[in-house]
Order: sequence, then C-alpha cells, then structure tokens
Amino acid sequence: KRFLPSEFGHDVDRAEPVEPALSFYESKRRIRRATEEAKIGYTYICCNSIAGWPYHYHTHPSKMFPPTDKIHIYGDGTVKA
Repeated sequence: KRFLPSEFGHDVDRAEPVEPALSFYESKRRIRRATEEAKIGYTYICCNSIAGWPYHYHTHPSKMFPPTDKIHIYGDGTVKA
C-alpha cells in the first residue's frame, strides 16, 4: 500500500507562493509532514506547472503549439548531433 497525495503541480516544499496560494500550500505541507511522521509509504508526483499551463488560457493544448504540417530547418541542415 502506498499513498499518492494529489500534488500534480509544484513541489509544495520548494515553492514560495503568496496568498491565496500560500494557505493552500501550507495545508498540503501539513499533510506531507503527517504522512512522513506516520511512516506511511508515499510518492509525491510533482510535474510543476506544466500540467496546468495550457488550461490557464482555457484552450486545448494543441492550439498552443506551432503547426505540425511544416518544419523549419535552421542552417543548411547538415549539423551533426
């Protein structure tokens, strides 16, 4: 058995938010400390803000990226990796 708290965002122990997010982060920090003190197996999944990035603009992620029907090759295309 393992506890996976619904972090799915910033690492609440490393982020330095201001209100109103600060109160929310502090409650998540308390849950982390209680989990650790209780010796419950846990995994924190933190993907930073990338999961919510396209939704800030209320649009589908595909609308945020450049078109995929064309590519641009910089230089003459012969550069070795």
